[in-house]
Amino acid sequence: MLDYNHNFFSLEFAALNTSLPNKVQYAYMMENLDKDWNYSGNRNFVSYVRLKPRNYTFKVKAQNADRLWSKSITELEIKIKPPFWQSWWFILLEILVVFNLFILIYRYLVKSKTNKLLQAQNEKISEVNKQLSESEKSLKELNATKDKFFSIISHDLKNPFSSLLSMSESISENFQNVDDEDKLTIFNKIHESVKHIYSLLNNLLTWSRAQRERIEFEPVEFNLSKLIEINVNLHRIAAEKKGIKLISNYAENLKVLQIGK
Repeated sequence: MLDYNHNFFSLEFAALNTSLPNKVQYAYMMENLDKDWNYSGNRNFVSYVRLKPRNYTFKVKAQNADRLWSKSITELEIKIKPPFWQSWWFILLEILVVFNLFILIYRYLVKSKTNKLLQAQNEKISEVNKQLSESEKSLKELNATKDKFFSIISHDLKNPFSSLLSMSESISENFQNVDDEDKLTIFNKIHESVKHIYSLLNNLLTWSRAQRERIEFEPVEFNLSKLIEINVNLHRIAAEKKGIKLISNYAENLKVLQIGK
């Protein structure tokens, strides 16, 4: 038995013929290497180099001076061991290592893909939460705006209705004592109050429509002085009944921009 790195060697052989040794002829073969006999004449040695690890059987026979081959064949079993990395246990170990490495790589890829999916999902959830937070904030602002708007509308509607009630009571109680000119003045003020109420209601409808659909920005210039005068006149009669004198102080051509028609 030889190690894998001792795969080069020589073999010598001799026939038991002491009378005519120079007349002896030899033939040999190495099973698992040679397919047929090798005739070497009277040369009684052979060399082998770089034999592969496996089991071999070396055979040799001799021919005497009478050209008769010996009936018996001499055999020698030769085994060259493979290196440890070609042994079955090492190959099995390599297979197990490769298999485990494949499992580790597969698990790593699956985990990496799962983490990417979770990260993408978390980003989507964060984006949705952000949108919900912004929507909640916007809704709170809209509700606050709505409450403020209705408070202003309620206050603005209360005053012209109060003026209407006051003027209607005044003309109803003193209808016979009020001359035609004062009646006309009161009716004009009632008309202005109704117009103001109509304008407030129209603004309320415009705001309501703005909550449902987009309204284009169309600023319109109007005379604020006239609006102040109308509101002062609406409250003048009610103020006079309570002994209050209303004094207005404003520029005659005070103009501002109104957003929306």
